[in-house]
Amino acid sequence: MPKPAPSAPHRPQGTLFDDETTAAIAIGWSVQFEDQVTDFEVFRTLDARVCALAEQTGRDLRLLVPGDTYTDPDLGSFAAPVVGEVVTLLRADGAPPLRFDPRAIAARHAAFAPVPAAALTGLGEGVPGVASVAPRPDIHLLSWGPLSYAAVHCGVPLDGAARDQAKLKYATTQDTDQTWADAGVDGKFVAGVEFARTRTLDFSEAALAAIEQEVGAVLPGPGWFLIVRYD
Repeated sequence: MPKPAPSAPHRPQGTLFDDETTAAIAIGWSVQFEDQVTDFEVFRTLDARVCALAEQTGRDLRLLVPGDTYTDPDLGSFAAPVVGEVVTLLRADGAPPLRFDPRAIAARHAAFAPVPAAALTGLGEGVPGVASVAPRPDIHLLSWGPLSYAAVHCGVPLDGAARDQAKLKYATTQDTDQTWADAGVDGKFVAGVEFARTRTLDFSEAALAAIEQEVGAVLPGPGWFLIVRYD
């Protein structure tokens, strides 16, 4: 059984100590480290500063730390986090893949309100190991919680009982009991991240149209799906 996370000096508003395996798409600024960070206090400090910035700006900004910071945060060595807003989220609770609209996310990204450069720089100021905060926000795929994995697929819904009839590739979610969902997606794997990693997503019209055309040649009317697995 995972041991409970140690008490924090503040109430985390981001993903620190989250015990639910989760996949998400977020818009925000990536934090770059000089080297591998093994001191968990770095994340506590960043989280407190992001909470303060959210209050100052009235924004729903959170520190999104990929990977498992719940089971044993003292082990250290976590990936660079994202400071931003979650736009799509799926928990590993047995739900099937979540359909989402990448064009709506792209539009939200284009209209994403800036934060003063000084405020972004100040997030990492004096924090050991923090090299910089990206000046421009991106669209990120990430996962957190125990044994987390997240992926984006383009395809069509398919009942799990018919998975052998998939024309491209069948994929679905897996809960924390490692039970597969009853329904999934037949389509194309587009992007994936596991454990303490993040990936920038290209939701430009050209990129989306190219994938939809490729998948649509086999499966008419494909959509976009977020997948989470407890791996």
